[in-house]
Amino acid sequence: MKRTLVAILMILFLTNISFNFIPFKTQASSPTTTFYVYPPSIIDPFLTPSDNFIVQVMVSDAVDLYSWQVCMCWDSAVLNATETIFGDFLADQPEGTYQLSTVYNDLGMLAVGEGTYGPYLGVNGSGWLCSIKFLVETVGETVLDISGLVPSFPPLTYYMNSTLDVIGDEEGELIKENGYFNNFGQADPIEALEELIETIETWDLPKGTQNSLTSKLTGALHLLDIGNENGAIHKLMDFMNQVEALRGKKLTNQEADELISEAQRIMDLI
Repeated sequence: MKRTLVAILMILFLTNISFNFIPFKTQASSPTTTFYVYPPSIIDPFLTPSDNFIVQVMVSDAVDLYSWQVCMCWDSAVLNATETIFGDFLADQPEGTYQLSTVYNDLGMLAVGEGTYGPYLGVNGSGWLCSIKFLVETVGETVLDISGLVPSFPPLTYYMNSTLDVIGDEEGELIKENGYFNNFGQADPIEALEELIETIETWDLPKGTQNSLTSKLTGALHLLDIGNENGAIHKLMDFMNQVEALRGKKLTNQEADELISEAQRIMDLI
């Protein structure tokens, strides 16, 4: 059923594009193009039934992105999607764009997409595709899955370039990074700090950059251990400032976003 509904949406996209299309010579798609959910995880016991939160779907390192579709699935017992907001990634296309959004809360699924009007090249770079607002239904956890864990054809999450090549139906063409929601009991900021340090240590960062980042988090851990919560918060603020300074240099935008989001979450727990 889910595959059929998303296939219908893709057919609508192809129909719309077919009236506008004039072939261009385009750059080959980047193997590192990524669609990802931001923040990558929302773990917040204070999000109780009837509360709302918003996640964004972002793209990084796109090449000639002419139209896109994202299918997101989740546990319908835990969340309901209440609103879709389109981002600005295609906002400067000369003749504008068309937008499609369909939500099936009983299935825990939505399909959302946007395409370019007219015979123009797609957009390169990184940015914001859309935001999705959720209503919390109960205490629980769920993956916010854009990767299509169930194999399907046509692809659920993909983009098309201006020559109508589908990017995302072959393995490795498009990286798709899921999100995660959890509103179980009170999280421990010390455990969250330890996990953040472990995450940084798994990244292939220059040794000096890694040590500089983790030393601030280790300092925050020590301050929490001795009961100095204000000091720990200030250490985390220093960490966030350093991350911003490293953005686009030693850290990608996606890495910087993830670190800042997690640091802010830990500050909220203290």
